[in-house]
Amino acid sequence: MADFDKQIVVGIDSGGSTTRVACVDRNARVVGHAIGGSGSPQHSSTSEATVRSTLQRALSKSGRSTQDVVALAAGMAGLNVEDDQHWAATHTELDGITSTRVHVNDTVVAHLGAFLGEPGVLVVAGTGSMILGIDRDGRQHRNDQLHHYAGAARHLAYDVVHRLLIGDGVNDELGPLVLKHWHVTDLVGLRAAVEASYESEAVKRAFGTFAPIVTAHTQTSPLARGAVKRLAALTAVGIQLVGAPLGAHFTWSGAGSVATNATFVDALTRELEQSGARARFHQAAMNPLGGAVLLGLRTAGWESPDSVNTLAQTFKQ
Repeated sequence: MADFDKQIVVGIDSGGSTTRVACVDRNARVVGHAIGGSGSPQHSSTSEATVRSTLQRALSKSGRSTQDVVALAAGMAGLNVEDDQHWAATHTELDGITSTRVHVNDTVVAHLGAFLGEPGVLVVAGTGSMILGIDRDGRQHRNDQLHHYAGAARHLAYDVVHRLLIGDGVNDELGPLVLKHWHVTDLVGLRAAVEASYESEAVKRAFGTFAPIVTAHTQTSPLARGAVKRLAALTAVGIQLVGAPLGAHFTWSGAGSVATNATFVDALTRELEQSGARARFHQAAMNPLGGAVLLGLRTAGWESPDSVNTLAQTFKQ
């Protein structure tokens, strides 16, 4: 039987690039933490082993065993339909964990972390992209269900590369940086490099890692400004689509490398204002891992105002 004083809750934020695991005690204090690679089977063939090993390392650091886990909550990229519950469950399965395990899409724990259960619209834009709204009745509304897609980090780089390849911005300061990033010397070489890696996951990562360079040059690069503005415009449409069931006035927030980037948030705020949307920006209460831990606390029946305050301090966005 598990020692009462050693009991813990586990939260997992398993995304396309990174898996994060935190173990917390009854006072919501982190006693073990670990970071691993991609936890999404859509992005990595080793996602199951990655999530399990990251979970095991977090438990080891906490000084607890699997039998001390009272509840586990995991937000997992790619968990979109009921049939996905099977692979999600295998990702968090360790000998000795017999307590309740809850698996949801990673946007759900990100939303909980941002709004603490209150209604709102969350823009997730990092390795992947999703816009999730939850209304006062707890109903979920997603942009992909309306056949809308905005874009993730790599789409900023797609935009810049595409503009260069069609002859726009040939003298833009981003041009030489793009060529250097792809290890080529001219646009002919760039086209060949992109075409050659068409079906490779590596090319998605190459585009994704260029995204911060795009946002960092918006003050001086027309190509960068255009890319950010176009992505912001697409995202603003998605926010309004998802936000409509929430009422005439609603709040929105962001999670992920792009959606929390100040330059992108400013551009998105302007797009919403110009469209007449009555959407107010809300600073997320905590990051997605904090949301996963909070879901775990709720599952275990350990949630309290003090525990939420502790998590908010620990898992600041």
